[in-house]
Amino acid sequence: MTRTLLAVPTGRRVGLTSTCVGLVTALDRAGVEVGFVKPIAQPRGAGSDRSAALVRMLTRLRPPDPVPADQAAALLGAGRQDELMERIVALTDPLAGCDVVVVEGLVPSAEHVWSTRVNTALAAALDADVLLVADGAASPPELAEAVAIAAAPYRTGELLPVAGCVVSRVPEPSGQWTAGIAEALRERGIALAGAVPLRPEITWPRVRDVARELGARTLVDGEDTRRVREVLVCAQAVPGLLSWLQDGALLLVPGDRHEVLMAAGLAASNGVRLAGLLLTAGVEPDPRVLGLTSGAAGLPILVVDELTYPTAVRVHDMDPELSTDDPERAREVADTVADALDPAWLHDLPGAGRRRRLTPAAFRHRLVESARRAGARIVLPEGAEPRT
Repeated sequence: MTRTLLAVPTGRRVGLTSTCVGLVTALDRAGVEVGFVKPIAQPRGAGSDRSAALVRMLTRLRPPDPVPADQAAALLGAGRQDELMERIVALTDPLAGCDVVVVEGLVPSAEHVWSTRVNTALAAALDADVLLVADGAASPPELAEAVAIAAAPYRTGELLPVAGCVVSRVPEPSGQWTAGIAEALRERGIALAGAVPLRPEITWPRVRDVARELGARTLVDGEDTRRVREVLVCAQAVPGLLSWLQDGALLLVPGDRHEVLMAAGLAASNGVRLAGLLLTAGVEPDPRVLGLTSGAAGLPILVVDELTYPTAVRVHDMDPELSTDDPERAREVADTVADALDPAWLHDLPGAGRRRRLTPAAFRHRLVESARRAGARIVLPEGAEPRT
């Protein structure tokens, strides 16, 4: 019997997509027949939703395309939530033969203020157990309280259909910390499914990711796959800057600070693997200086029109999301999550849990599909009887 898990976040930027990809990876490794669905697309800006693309890239699975975000918003705005749920049931129907189906819920945002309402409706329509995903920055008591609050909308009477909680980005996942959060969650009837350690190196974006986020122009191609370990705003003169020129540093500086450009070029020529130069204020350096700097081994040089401070803020606030064209980092993240999940919890997922039920959305979908296959019409009786 298929077990459906709806993964939902307790807040923003808790690593929901990474957790889903890691869970799918762990189940696939264990030989479990697993499926994945992102029911409603949640693109950032003008892009498309990444979750299904990441699962396709990392596994043999071919998850269906989600319902476009604008169509979902239109149906919800028109009060047609039931119709949206039926479309989502239709998406998951081909996965009925799987042991476990992982469903990625919505993350709260300014554009998706109805995320909790939709996630609750998804849990009901798919008869899914809920997997909560939380960030590990808080203390165990505070974290457990936040998880309990996030779980509350899914409670039905005395039943709390929560399969567990994955805590991501745990600074020090020692045995003592894990035992503390496990006990704090257990007191609220929730199991700790995994404590994922914080590994800063798997959060480092590439220079090309920064360029794409900022809409930067490329002056010198260089190696744009270099990882950005830290960002340096170069306000000091060169002597004060030298000790900071280290591997993985992205230097933010106006394009007319020629002495900084030449110092960076010399450091790169002497073996320091800087991530790159990001020139601000729309100022391009003197071509003669650029000619000297551009010879530095593989050093990418970008330029943006914004001033240095707002550029630094935008880089700092970049969402450390996984990119669909960065399989190396995506696989590292997926493996990190998969390795951190509790083996006993994973083992009990297939076929475990309460008896499944046929939800109203699933009933309507199957009824319509049966009528379509049979070439028959559905006649609805009149009356105010609720069961009708």
